[in-house]
Amino acid sequence: APIKVHDEPRFHYRGLMVDTARHFIPTTVLEKVIDTMAYSKLNVLHLHMSDQESFPFQSLKFPDLWSSAFSDEERFTQREMRQLVKYAHMRGVAVMPEFD
Repeated sequence: APIKVHDEPRFHYRGLMVDTARHFIPTTVLEKVIDTMAYSKLNVLHLHMSDQESFPFQSLKFPDLWSSAFSDEERFTQREMRQLVKYAHMRGVAVMPEFD
């Protein structure tokens, strides 16, 4: 008799939180994190993007916000984040940014 295997995740939200506000992580490294998440069947990347210490994200509405980033090299542009979200989407991972 054939064996039927019913395989589905127990939990809908299977995520990982990465604090990019206090510890800047380049998008190339975040892409590797996303690849690893996909291999492990994790589906939500929670990016803690801002904190009292740093706001490393480019805001078009409030352009002075990202001047509080630790350095000019440690910030994310709108373009970089769009590319990261697209990269994650292609691997079945949703990106959930958090701004304090």
